[in-house]
Parts: sequence; structure tokens; C-alpha cells
Amino acid sequence: MKRDILAGLVVAGFALPLCLAFGAATGLGPGAGLITSIAAGAFAALLGGSRVQITGPTAIFIVVVTGIVSTHGLAGLTVATLLAGVLLVAFGALKLAPAVRQLPEPILVGFTAGIAVVLVVSQVKDLLGLAGANLPVEIFARLGALVGQAGGANLVALGLGLATVAVLVIAERWLPRVPWALVAVVAGAVGTFLGLWSVPTLGSAFGSLAPSVRLFDFSGITFQSLVELMPAAFTLAFLGAVESLLSAGVADGLVSSRHSSHRELVGQGIGNAVSALLGGLPATGALGRTTVNIRTGGRSRGATLVHCLVLGLVWFFLGSLASFVPLAVLAGIVVSVALTMVDLGEIRLILKTTRADAWALVITFSVTV
Repeated sequence: MKRDILAGLVVAGFALPLCLAFGAATGLGPGAGLITSIAAGAFAALLGGSRVQITGPTAIFIVVVTGIVSTHGLAGLTVATLLAGVLLVAFGALKLAPAVRQLPEPILVGFTAGIAVVLVVSQVKDLLGLAGANLPVEIFARLGALVGQAGGANLVALGLGLATVAVLVIAERWLPRVPWALVAVVAGAVGTFLGLWSVPTLGSAFGSLAPSVRLFDFSGITFQSLVELMPAAFTLAFLGAVESLLSAGVADGLVSSRHSSHRELVGQGIGNAVSALLGGLPATGALGRTTVNIRTGGRSRGATLVHCLVLGLVWFFLGSLASFVPLAVLAGIVVSVALTMVDLGEIRLILKTTRADAWALVITFSVTV
């Protein structure tokens, strides 16, 4: 039990900056990321099929969430996430986990690489410190707008963002047990508090970060809106299923156990539904945080629940301090995560195997971007 408590504390340290960064990157605010990790994480831990899986917001959802919000608004995202939860429960109840795993490798790699590219582009605004800039969502229109506004860049913000990327990419290779993202967030916030730099922050972008829960109002939901949101919901559910089962499978190898795939999908579905109802984001099993949990001694669902509890306590008692965190630092965290999503060696291998695999990767990548 002591090792599970320690693991939960350590995982919370790794998860906190990611929750803030992913929430801010979607435009919904850091609170949405924290609600997701707390609510979805707890329910997936209690009801899912893996005893060591850590659930929360992940980078692969950022681009999809941004697109849903730009098209259907915040209410549309909530409904799509809720529907995705229902679909995940259905996938588990119908024992469709083996079918989910059949996604061809070239398509998965191409899609992931495409998402990584779009993620990097989405963070350039905050890396440049372009506070209040209104940019298009579409990637090529956004790039054009960024070029036009680059002259107003905040060089201090750019320096903070690039330093964050450098620290996370380089330092994590040498000292992977140190939560470098948390170090970057704390250092950035302390510098802002002491007046060492003047850059856009979480507080300037999202206002008060006091703990709050946004309960969803179903009064505006119609059958037509449900039909329109089904494609988005299926995308969220499918991505969540693939990533959760992948993470749980890797975790099995690290702890010499075997998870229940069908139960894991049900747990993830219920977790997503609860997250949606409380104003959170889509969630899935997070491989990085799950690995940290295992390597620090987490062997039961208790470690995951401790991680959720710690995040809740930090948000309740220290949430106001997060307003000093520079957006450029959070953008640097997202960019560093995006860089880890691209496996150049695997891409080269696929491109050299067969012409069909190569075309599948290239076309999927192109369509995604």
C-alpha cells in the first residue's frame, strides 16, 4: 500500500503539468484538463480492466477536440464526449476489443504523425507570445496568419517555450524519473510572480482558475444535433479505444499481468461520460503516466485513486497559483509531447516495406494534416 501511495504522488507530479497544458491547448482552460484526470481517471480505475492504467487527457485528442469546438461549440464537445463514452461501453459489452486492435500499423503511424504536426502548429501562437491573436483553426490558414503576425512576437515567451522543449527532450533522456514538465511549470510561474518576465499566462488567457465544475444542461439537445455529432463521437471513441488498449497491453508486459480488454473499454466509456457531464475533456489510458506509475511501484488501483485525489487537492488549495504559469511553457510541453509521438525509425521502416504500406502511411498523414 505504501508503494501505491508513493506511486500515486509521483504520477500526480507528472500528470499536473500535462493536465494544465492539454486543457489550455484545447482552449477550454486548465480546469478542464484537471477535471478529466480526476473524474475519468477515478471511474476508469474503479471500473476498468487494468489495475495499473492511468487515465486522463492525452495529446492525440487536442486537435480533434479543437475541431469539434470550432464547429459545434462547447456544448457539441460535451455531447460528442458523452456519446463517445456510450460507444466505448457498447464496444466493451459487445466484446469488440479484438476488432479495435486490427487497425493497420501504417495507418496508425501516419495518423499519429499527422496529429503531431498539427499539434506543433497549434502551439506556435503561444510559443510566440501572441496574446489575444485570433487565428483560424485550419492548419494552412493558421500558418499564413502566423507568418503575418510573427513581427509582434514576444521574444521572452519564445525563449521560455524553446527552453522548455529543450529541457524536456534532452533532460528526460538522462534523468527520466524527474518530472521535468512540473519543474518547467513551477520555474515559469515563479519567474512570472517575481516579475522576471512579462509574458501571456494562464491567468491572462483564462481568468480565475478557482476550482469549479460546469454541469451540462441537456435542454438544447435535439435528435438532429445527436446525428450531426455521431461522426465526431465515433472518432473520439475509436481513438480512445485504440490508445487505452495499447497502453494497457504495454502495462501488462511491465507487471506480468493480463488486463480485461472488454472491461477496460467499459471503464473508459463510463469515465468519459462522467468527464463530459462535469465539463471535462475526452480521456483515454495514458501510456506515459501508466509507465511512471508502474516504475514507481504502483501495482493496484489505489495508486491511480491517490493520483486523482492529489490532483484534486492541488487544484483546490493551489489552483490560484497556476494563473502565473506562462502559456509559452505549456506550449513547450505540448510540443515536446508531439515530438515523442513521431517515431522516425518506424516511419522509415514502413516506407521501405511495401509500396501499399508506404502509400497508406503517406495518404493517412496527408489527409490528417
